[in-house]
Amino acid sequence: MSTVERGRRAAAVTRTPVEMPHWSDLTGAPGPFRGRAAAALLALAVPADARVLVAGPHDPALVAALPVPPERVTWLLRSRHDALAAAAATGVEVVCGGPEAPAGRAYDVIVALDGLDRVVSAEGRQLGWAQALETVAGLLAPGGTLLLGLANPLGVHELTALTPTPHEGADRHWHAPAVTDPDRPGSPDRLDTVLARDGLSVRRRWLGYPDPVAPALLLDPQAGAVQAADGEPSGAVSAALADAWAGEPGAPTLGDPHALAADALANGLGAAFAPLWLVLAVREPADLPELPELVAAEPAGPAAVTWTLRGGAREVVPPAPADVAAFGVGRDLSLLAGPVPAGPGFARVLRDACRRRDTPRVRRLLIAYADWLRGHADERGLVGGAYACTGLDGLVLTGDGPAVLDRSWFAGERPYPVVLARTLRRFAVDLLTRGAVHPWPDTLDADALTLVLTGAAGQRPDPDAVAQAVAFEADLRAARAGLDRTGRDELARRLAAVDAGTPPDVAAYQELLLAHRRLRTELEHARGVTARTDQQRRAAEDALRGARRTAAQLRGSASFRLGRALLAPARWARAAVRRLRRN
Repeated sequence: MSTVERGRRAAAVTRTPVEMPHWSDLTGAPGPFRGRAAAALLALAVPADARVLVAGPHDPALVAALPVPPERVTWLLRSRHDALAAAAATGVEVVCGGPEAPAGRAYDVIVALDGLDRVVSAEGRQLGWAQALETVAGLLAPGGTLLLGLANPLGVHELTALTPTPHEGADRHWHAPAVTDPDRPGSPDRLDTVLARDGLSVRRRWLGYPDPVAPALLLDPQAGAVQAADGEPSGAVSAALADAWAGEPGAPTLGDPHALAADALANGLGAAFAPLWLVLAVREPADLPELPELVAAEPAGPAAVTWTLRGGAREVVPPAPADVAAFGVGRDLSLLAGPVPAGPGFARVLRDACRRRDTPRVRRLLIAYADWLRGHADERGLVGGAYACTGLDGLVLTGDGPAVLDRSWFAGERPYPVVLARTLRRFAVDLLTRGAVHPWPDTLDADALTLVLTGAAGQRPDPDAVAQAVAFEADLRAARAGLDRTGRDELARRLAAVDAGTPPDVAAYQELLLAHRRLRTELEHARGVTARTDQQRRAAEDALRGARRTAAQLRGSASFRLGRALLAPARWARAAVRRLRRN
């Protein structure tokens, strides 16, 4: 045994013959399991007096944030380098080796959010997935809890990957591909069956998005608050799902994984295509605390928070950042907690109507939104507060009309036409950059499509309001992202330049093909206009040449010469009168 000093406490590292001396799971791709959403879930699921085993590579910050004293935590890692670094960073006991290393101990909680693939050491017995689970589950005390993650080999992250993902390739030298491993469960139902063979029953299940190693969203697919009455994802889920992918770096993909995940949830296939399955299994008898139906970590920004949804009410996970204010936009986090309106997301319903080219329904939805927004304008026609900040993607369609999901963001008062134009232009940009199907010409740019949407909403299109809306949108996005003035101005320039050929925000091959198709359509339209203009020009030139020929023929005719001779005295007399007047 060796020890590494950390502060006043010596962190013990127990080394075994099966440790991996030249390997690291905490550095390089795909990295350890991490994320604020997982930290929030662990803070609620792990009792303060529990004896905890963390199995596999997890972010040291995640382990250090466990709600138990460090001396009650044991961390199992297979890499010697990782074990030494983890002990120094967290002060917990670290056991270096395979899943057999902590044999003879019993734990109240076992945390294996990264799964079991990276628990098995290449230097020890090559256990299959089911054998590794049996070994780890044998360390669980009666009444204990296992928090287990399992990456879905058919998740949207794999189906849309342009190249093999690092999660699949990290252990490819000694592990069979996950999708062909007969011992590895390939569905949530099979996972339940395998856990039951080891005496464990699944009490709760969450789906993780957008990445199985760094989920920003964990949601229970069976919870009532997750689905609207018609089976569509609730507005809160739609917004959280969009936020989950908004924080991604945008690596090239075959298609937009966010759109695929949203459609899968809407059709009851969320579990089949989720990147991560995370279960809470217990060895009976066990008492569990009330756990959230949804845990969401907002994208990075000065006011980004992690929040949970439980019983239809939202709670902010401490510590919460300080309130922010920039570019006339601010956030009061005390307004974030509380009941969340139920219903499908307004933007998703409107986008679905556009996809079906159902223009009557599109008009009804847009008119309902425009009337709702006008109802929140004052007698001067100004809209402020949360109503000015909220776009269509931040609204829920309830039985009483639109409702705001997040009232914590606020902005100064703006004219009603500007707020309406900003919201509709943001939706127009989303349609254009995602290659979404809509019932209007593909050659329209964002400004022109905004004017069309404004007319469909029963309002008078105002190009000046659209120009002001771009600046307002830049203020909102800059405040959320924490940009300075230079970054905000650059963002405003990019937003103003959006047209049918603008590349999508997601570097997806399918969306790029759609953008290429729109550019070809626009080019063909321009060629058609050019051809018609050229045809009109040639017709005009032919007419001009004909007129010139007619004039030449007239000048050479006898009648023309006779007419000039008869009019000559009159011209001479007129010239003489002009000379007399000048004199």
